[in-house]
Amino acid sequence: MPELPEVETVRRTLAPAVGGRISSVWTSGMGLHMARRPPVARLRALVGARITAIRRHGKYLLVDTDRGAAVLVHLGMTGRLRLHAAADPRAPHTHVVLGLGRRELRFIDPRRFGQVDVVARGREREHPGLAALGPDALDQAIDVAAMLARARAKRTTLKAFVLDQGVIAGVGNIYASEALWRARLRPTMRTHKLTAAAAARLAAAIREVLERALDNGGTTLSDFVDADGTAGENADYLWVYDRAGQPCERCRTAIKRSVLQGRATYYCPTCQTP
Repeated sequence: MPELPEVETVRRTLAPAVGGRISSVWTSGMGLHMARRPPVARLRALVGARITAIRRHGKYLLVDTDRGAAVLVHLGMTGRLRLHAAADPRAPHTHVVLGLGRRELRFIDPRRFGQVDVVARGREREHPGLAALGPDALDQAIDVAAMLARARAKRTTLKAFVLDQGVIAGVGNIYASEALWRARLRPTMRTHKLTAAAAARLAAAIREVLERALDNGGTTLSDFVDADGTAGENADYLWVYDRAGQPCERCRTAIKRSVLQGRATYYCPTCQTP
């Protein structure tokens, strides 16, 4: 599933759409199988609206218009939001198309776990997907004291805590493993044992791995591409994720893979303390 660096990469590469006027709306009719059925009538009401900005919170994109509404997009597991010339053939599994004159903004999603919706500007946090989100991991410095207080109030694993979008929005499975390795913390460690020093290391590591991935255009393991169709290069720079059996870059111990709460988890058994 695309995480914050991938979604932010899409946002940045969608910049040419800003200023464009929505000339048409098309949907595939397959919306009932998406995470939430696209509101066709509300999308069509945006015909004639101009795109004024493209924002992101966590893993959600918001395409602002001058009509006081924004198109909300979540890429799900296999979703892509692409800018195409209007004359380009539409790829299979294209489900929503916003015409922009000679270009089209297309939402493509083979597995249909993604989401397209329309929300009122200024009331975005009333949307169920956004209401439960914590602060965005890159909006500002992570509040270490607040994070530590929440961690100590729980009895879950540190990996599950980092993945909790209500704590910090945007971190997914890849970057949770990466951040915990960078902070030298074992994924199975219980949150109530987290010290202030370890919390500070973890907060810094989360930001570092996200910014590093963003610099590399995101991580493409199978489906992810940006709005121009370019794959990310960060898979070549991952420290532990998908590197089971390879030597740890710090201590040369073989990286281990386990399944924690149903998710593949990668860690160094030597330099990540329990």
